[in-house]
Amino acid sequence: TRPWANVIYDDNNPVYSFIKLNERKLTFEAYAIESSGTKKIDEFSIEKFELDLEVSSGGKLVGPRYAREGDTLNYTVELEENHILVSVKVNGKTIPFTDNKFVVENVKPTDKIEVEIAELTVPYATDVKIKGKFLTGSTLEVEYTFNSPNGGAEAGTIVRWYVDGTKVGDGKTLVLKEAWLDKTIEVRVTAKTATETGIEVVHLSTETVELFGDLNKDGVVTKEDAMLLLQTITGKVELTEDYKYYANINGDDATLQDVRNILAAMGGN
Repeated sequence: TRPWANVIYDDNNPVYSFIKLNERKLTFEAYAIESSGTKKIDEFSIEKFELDLEVSSGGKLVGPRYAREGDTLNYTVELEENHILVSVKVNGKTIPFTDNKFVVENVKPTDKIEVEIAELTVPYATDVKIKGKFLTGSTLEVEYTFNSPNGGAEAGTIVRWYVDGTKVGDGKTLVLKEAWLDKTIEVRVTAKTATETGIEVVHLSTETVELFGDLNKDGVVTKEDAMLLLQTITGKVELTEDYKYYANINGDDATLQDVRNILAAMGGN
């Protein structure tokens, strides 16, 4: 609400306003004509900064070029024929994208947004997905579609896993460790044939690693979690979808073996 919102000016004391645009600063000024003369009754400005955007050849970035600090920005990458979106980074850190679209949250004037596009002349992976439960001790698996513009068969595709920019594994599967709690998982797939090494495609999970067996969500696995699951077997407590997830139950009901698994996770028996 502006300071003059409840002030009444009649026809003898009109109000008028100016809107000024100076580079990236938009200023609103309001004036009232009073008996003593013209009086400024309000002024405010909206200022945007120019974004540091770097897009490699082979496509066009559709979205804001200017923003205010803290804005959330939505972008789409329009690709030229026979090109693929390889990665999107903000300040050197990979962020997820889906269907060539991505979001930058809480943008700052110092942010640098980099979009990497590659021409499809060598093997490449598409539809990269991470399958599995994001629970400590669980195994994740990468799935992708292999493509070869020259018709070669897949041979020796390289898969690497990363957490916070540090490589933590090779191959198509990864067992999640407790050290990675609350972290996202990044997988990089470099498609290969017997004669060609292709483009490295990056995929970042939208889920973070959570603690197996922590049914009550207190940050640790204790006998209370095991007892909670046991009570679902005896019928004292309902087996919710959350309980099933954190106990890694794939069926409809919990079993005593599921309780033992939680005890084993905390070093019990």
